[in-house]
Amino acid sequence: DIDNTLRHAITKLSNIHFTHSKKSAQRVLQMGEELWRVHTVGIVSLDTILNAEFLSKKNILSKLNVPFGDYVIIVFHPTTTEWQDAGWQFEKIIKSSLKAIRGKMSLLVFYPNSYSGADKIIKILGKFKNNNKIHIIKNMSHEQYLSLLKHSSCIAGNSSSGIVEAVSLKVGAVDIGNRQKFRETPKNVIKVDFKEESMKKAIERILYNKSFRAM
Repeated sequence: DIDNTLRHAITKLSNIHFTHSKKSAQRVLQMGEELWRVHTVGIVSLDTILNAEFLSKKNILSKLNVPFGDYVIIVFHPTTTEWQDAGWQFEKIIKSSLKAIRGKMSLLVFYPNSYSGADKIIKILGKFKNNNKIHIIKNMSHEQYLSLLKHSSCIAGNSSSGIVEAVSLKVGAVDIGNRQKFRETPKNVIKVDFKEESMKKAIERILYNKSFRAM
């Protein structure tokens, strides 16, 4: 895994380490770093949530020209070592998500990042552009995204926001594939592979299982 190789190299080149959890700190110590160099400080990016002025659901959806209602956010980026598979992976996610949602619920689907394989995802997006259950979002500010996430019913894909920000906003997340494979995950996250039935059931559990939503 190229990303983990780079993380390992960056850790070894660093003199002081600020980790987001005790487990992360332990991993750094196991790499031979001295105890005084490792400090557990939490996830610094979550400070944005503490200071955010969230837009109302009606306000954020109107800014996006999206009809008011419940929605699932889909954010999927190519995985470095699987970029050639990004297209079919993404298509399975969309099809599974469409099967999982009910009534007037819709999918808010984000454009991928610019990594290799992004063109394959964008090509698949074109196949669904006329589906009235799908609203495509190319970009938005981080503050607007947090408001959108806060009011969502679920987030699915492989974005770190499903693991990091979503739990603080009490939103359930379906983490799909290997992109976040080695990250610690809180109880709001269900990890699945690219089997359509597995993805569908995970999204349905978050949307409709009262005991899961109460965690």
